[in-house]
Amino acid sequence: MSDPNKFYEIKDNATKEQEYVHEVYNQISDHFSKTRYKPWPIVKNFLMSRPDYSIGIDVGCGNGKYLQLNKNIMMLGSDRSSGLIKCAQELMYEKENTKIETLTEGEIKEGYTSMCFGEKRSDVMINDGLSLPYQNDRFDFAISIAVIHHFSNENRRIQACKHIGEKLKKGGEALIYCWALEQGDSRRGYNESMEQDILVPWVLEGEFKTEKPVKIPKESKKVVKERLKPDLSDVPKEKRSEVIKKWKEEQAELRRLKQEQELRELEEKKKIEEEIKLKNTKYRYYHLYKEGELQENILKTGIFDIVKSGYERDNWWCICRKK
Repeated sequence: MSDPNKFYEIKDNATKEQEYVHEVYNQISDHFSKTRYKPWPIVKNFLMSRPDYSIGIDVGCGNGKYLQLNKNIMMLGSDRSSGLIKCAQELMYEKENTKIETLTEGEIKEGYTSMCFGEKRSDVMINDGLSLPYQNDRFDFAISIAVIHHFSNENRRIQACKHIGEKLKKGGEALIYCWALEQGDSRRGYNESMEQDILVPWVLEGEFKTEKPVKIPKESKKVVKERLKPDLSDVPKEKRSEVIKKWKEEQAELRRLKQEQELRELEEKKKIEEEIKLKNTKYRYYHLYKEGELQENILKTGIFDIVKSGYERDNWWCICRKK
């Protein structure tokens, strides 16, 4: 488990990222991949606007959902998580082996047929965003979607942006997305008054759900009364009130003991559930970007000009062009 209390005890930035980014994504990769399947509009528009036969890179490609969006370009994807790269390979294999006639019109419109059937136009590899294995000045474009914010200090975030730019040809464009601090209207509720460096929990799918209790038909009050009342058949009339009083006291004590037992069982159940939930809650490091900060980081690389920027889906994004 990525213990949130230990994060601030770690001084080395690479170690922080290893424990609170890379290892976490390996643990949650399958569940995470299931929630990442639809392309974001601006990313889609950027990729679909690339000239035919362009060659690009997706740095931090995750499950590879963008790699096969445009059938007329070629893309190489990389990610630090071996679990997510495995998901990307499975997705690529699935699309490569999908029969065109089995697709619905909606899937075709969403770009599901972007893999040119019979031709491989994308590939993936495990690699770190600060040590990409590609030659410099080789690629026409790059994307890095919701990745840079995982680097644990500003220098590393600037270096990650610069490293992407080094791989581009002069005039090549990069689209970079980062989580925004200004998310007041989202379910997360992050806003300008909050810390920018945070740990975001991810609870693994279905790990601590409890079974629904089986409902048992209740006995009628009359049946219960008949079943529980004391047997007075052999008790003299003058002693019956005393017997009934004693019986009521015994019943009250039994109810008290039963309630205590049920309370202990409930507390134990809650404790077990909390332990399971804690065990299966993984914490990922994020730096939440405030407005204008992403542009500042990109300009500090010294190799980019800003082309366009904006806000989409709780993220700040920027299209930049290599000088």
